[in-house]
Amino acid sequence: MVRSIRKEKGNQVGSSDVPYYGHDSSLFSMEVHHSGQFTESPTKAYVGGKINYIDDCDCELMSLIEMDDIANSLGYAPYIGFYYKLPSWIWTKG
Repeated sequence: MVRSIRKEKGNQVGSSDVPYYGHDSSLFSMEVHHSGQFTESPTKAYVGGKINYIDDCDCELMSLIEMDDIANSLGYAPYIGFYYKLPSWIWTKG
């Protein structure tokens, strides 16, 4: 179940609409890029599109079913493909 979707505007650190989760919380926010496209040249990149933030995600409950629900909330049909990147990963390396 998607709890809160924020649009790109007003998501700066310290903004009042950005939730604070305590150190021991299982909740997190997820940045979702969508409606853009992948490029290979001159470097691998995801360009264009929109950015939304999904708040109150629970790491104990996150699943592909939850991701389908998020995609549906953003206006996409269920059962689409997903790509992900961890903060420490370098996008151009693969």
